[in-house]
Amino acid sequence: GTVASRTRGFLGGASPNPGNNIIEKLQIATTGSSVNFADMQKKRYTNANHSNQTRGLFMGGYVTPAYDSQIDYFTMATQQDAIDFGDVDVNTGFNAGGGNTTRGLLFGGANMTSTVKGVTIQTLGNTQDFGTLTNARNGSPAGCSSSTRVLIAGGNLQPSNSKTGNIEFYTTVSNGQSQDFGDLTASRSYGLGGCGDHVRATFGGGYTPTQVNIIDYVQFATAGNAKDFGDLQSVKRGCVAVSSAHGGL
Repeated sequence: GTVASRTRGFLGGASPNPGNNIIEKLQIATTGSSVNFADMQKKRYTNANHSNQTRGLFMGGYVTPAYDSQIDYFTMATQQDAIDFGDVDVNTGFNAGGGNTTRGLLFGGANMTSTVKGVTIQTLGNTQDFGTLTNARNGSPAGCSSSTRVLIAGGNLQPSNSKTGNIEFYTTVSNGQSQDFGDLTASRSYGLGGCGDHVRATFGGGYTPTQVNIIDYVQFATAGNAKDFGDLQSVKRGCVAVSSAHGGL
């Protein structure tokens, strides 16, 4: 999973079993390889992620041999290992993450397919219920945030487990139910990467049921179907994505 400030991007955890607990850092404005930054508390993957300008959160995920509820956080300006923030109130993974500068939210996923849960980023504690999704989904949908909206795209609809191209939006500043936004150019799940700025959201890669190199985009403020943005250089499943505006900043 990935989180970011305006200058730094961070990648935490990975598959396959048993995952890893490494947090790597890269400078967004400068090309070059990532460097080791710190460690998560546990080896995990398929965790939901969100950040504001100071803190990064890794929420839930698969910790062999089962889903986990732990939330880690770290301070992005200070090189030290992640520490305990609280817990998701169910064991979960394969969620979408999003939010704004004050709320970190996770959507759908294992054991909470239609649920929106979240925390206040600056206050340690367990998640609270914030609302519901219109379309229950699992299978690693992608989340992408502006300052007021989170878009949740793709994944596997429940209970049919069929891949979807549906995009929903959730208004971050108020509790409630998500609403329909539009559709991706292709239905896909499992590792669809999402990132953007305050204007556009982009979604890349995923599984259709073959791995794909598609990149779609939408305008946060205007509901409608996604349009083609371009292509990744190779087909990707299990994509992660990061930008200098990630996290609704």
